[in-house]
Amino acid sequence: FSFALDTTSPSPPLRPTSPKMSAPTKTQKLILTSRPSKDKDNGAFADELFTLKDVELPELGKGDVLVEVDAFSCDPTQRIWVTDAPQYMPPVALGEPMRALSGGTVVASNNDAYKPGDKVTSFASWSRHVVAPGASLNKVPEGVPLNTALALGLTGATAYIGLVFVGKVKPGDTVFVSGAAGATGSVVVQLAKLMNCTVIGCAGGAEKCKKVVERYGADACIDYKSEDVGARLKELTKFKLRSQALVEGGVDVYYDNVGGTVLEAALDALAMRARVVICGAIASYNAMGVEQTPGPSNYMMLLMRRATMQGFVFTDYPHEVAEAVSKITAFAQAGKIKVDVDPVEAPFEAAPSVVRRLFTGENKAKCIHVVKK
Repeated sequence: FSFALDTTSPSPPLRPTSPKMSAPTKTQKLILTSRPSKDKDNGAFADELFTLKDVELPELGKGDVLVEVDAFSCDPTQRIWVTDAPQYMPPVALGEPMRALSGGTVVASNNDAYKPGDKVTSFASWSRHVVAPGASLNKVPEGVPLNTALALGLTGATAYIGLVFVGKVKPGDTVFVSGAAGATGSVVVQLAKLMNCTVIGCAGGAEKCKKVVERYGADACIDYKSEDVGARLKELTKFKLRSQALVEGGVDVYYDNVGGTVLEAALDALAMRARVVICGAIASYNAMGVEQTPGPSNYMMLLMRRATMQGFVFTDYPHEVAEAVSKITAFAQAGKIKVDVDPVEAPFEAAPSVVRRLFTGENKAKCIHVVKK
């Protein structure tokens, strides 16, 4: 997930930049210099974890592209990456720039596939500029806003793969989605409705719940801030015990983005042979690498209901990613899926504070840090 820079091979002449674009020789990066702890805002994604550093940009090698970053995707998983706890990919090393999905504008190119002015996305780092091989970039299609492209890529693929390939959703299923007003959850809600499922969301606050129903099409949404999630979920799914061993109704697919007490409520309301998809657990991210968090007390419901629970990241499905991105993009272009973004314009060095919005509930949709020029 880091760019392999070829700075030793001879460099052909750069493509001319436009009059408004000059190729810089230096840039700034935000470097991870310490890890979360109870002493640093009780394990939060604190500003003090990072140090702003001026660095020299390498010369462009053959096939390389220089990109000025315009925006960063803000994702809860970034809180995991800054810990040294066991995780699904190597953590960001101390002394290295923070990892992030970014989008920007080509400033200079030694690659025939890219010209100055092209909009691209890449999996890179918190840096004002990126030098990368063209093969590691994704060109944003004409007419697609950069913020939308950032929202569709990682988030759309994750929603589709989790629901279709992990959750094995089928028409007629009852699907419960936590974090239903968020970036991934809102796409899951809409996909499940397109697949002719009954969909129940869960979100925090009346405004978000209203959006989940009226904008994203869920059949109902539970407000975890004011309602008893477990009781309401059983009511909505017509859950009842037929005997000590069998149940009627309940949740066929639970797409979990939050963990915690909502996960426990979902396990209690599982249908027979339900599928639990673990995409995230934002309720406990700030404790990662800081303290041990308790698991669900009722995990035995997986046995009682003959259910399965599987965690995943979209990179587990490399052959399915193309299908996922293609389907999500087609649905969005046809107006069948609404992709909402919550752009926050802020200076480059304010990146940690923008990410923290994800953990306070301030974000209204997919959070995008738009770099203030």
